Amino acid sequence: MSKNCKYKITSYNASFSLKEYADRYQEKQSSENDTMDIGKFFAPCFQRNFVWPKKTQSKLIETFLINLPVPPVVLYKNIKGQHEIIDGYQRIRSIHDFLCGKLKLVDLDSEYNGYTINDLSEIERAKLETKMLNCIMVEDMSDDENRAFLYEIFTRLNSGGMNLNNMEIRRAIGWGIFLYEIENFKNSELWNRVWGGKPTKRYEDEELILRILALSEEGFNKSMREFLNDYLEKNKDVSKQGLLDDLSDVLQQVLEQYKSEKPFHRENAKRANFAAADAILSVLLRNKGNIFGLENKLHMLLDFDRENLHLDEETDRMCREFQEICFKGQGSMTKKAVTSRMAIAERILLS
Repeated sequence: MSKNCKYKITSYNASFSLKEYADRYQEKQSSENDTMDIGKFFAPCFQRNFVWPKKTQSKLIETFLINLPVPPVVLYKNIKGQHEIIDGYQRIRSIHDFLCGKLKLVDLDSEYNGYTINDLSEIERAKLETKMLNCIMVEDMSDDENRAFLYEIFTRLNSGGMNLNNMEIRRAIGWGIFLYEIENFKNSELWNRVWGGKPTKRYEDEELILRILALSEEGFNKSMREFLNDYLEKNKDVSKQGLLDDLSDVLQQVLEQYKSEKPFHRENAKRANFAAADAILSVLLRNKGNIFGLENKLHMLLDFDRENLHLDEETDRMCREFQEICFKGQGSMTKKAVTSRMAIAERILLS
């Protein structure tokens, strides 16, 4: 962030009862065309997944029941008069689930262990529903609709629970046609066949797809976080379906040429290596149709045993360096590491 960066926003304190949070909570469906009711507190489809386990949810409800304080939530009142949950989605969703009978309290040392809302006495239920949870309401007072200031709010908040990661923040302020298409692509049979393992809960796959597309279209000259933020901001309302279709073709080509369902996995690894994947796939995507001898080149970059490839000393040195950067934890997201592995992948694949 620039040292001279200032935002024209205002905030004020408000309080709502737990019943109001539960009643006004509205889950947005997975569509970029959804409209929301004015006055609702909603977790849009760009918000991170619900990640709190039952034990954490139960602890929160118990905290209210035994009259201990809970940090305020933060809402953003957008230009349409809708209330987007900036910080507190996990708490508001837990309140909603308990008061609506969807949550049973577990792993508690108190008398409330095993309770649902229906197990509370009428007095306890009334006290819980009318308990107040403070809220900080944020509004943008500038003339434009630039939501970049939300990124700074997200990254500076530290109100407990699981902090948002970069991709969760990115989705919150950059949701549009582009990310909607990326999420659909992430759910494709081909993508999941190549990547394997359990689906990620915190949008790691979506970030990798974004990285591949960005590196295929833009020159990398800054930190990865800034690079992806800028690329998404420029393209969030642009359809990239054609580029995603090309990526699908490239993935299929890699599977056929490398002759393995898991080309980016080290032996016995549960997840693919994202650093090797973004370098190789972005170069292939940028030069689609212009790379020859791909089978040998993939083995050069990805195989640890290259003796049967009979490489010259310089080529073997570059391939070892590529694997050191990607597979051995030498800061694969630093500017130097990204530019180095990209340069090597390009030199080997285009040779």
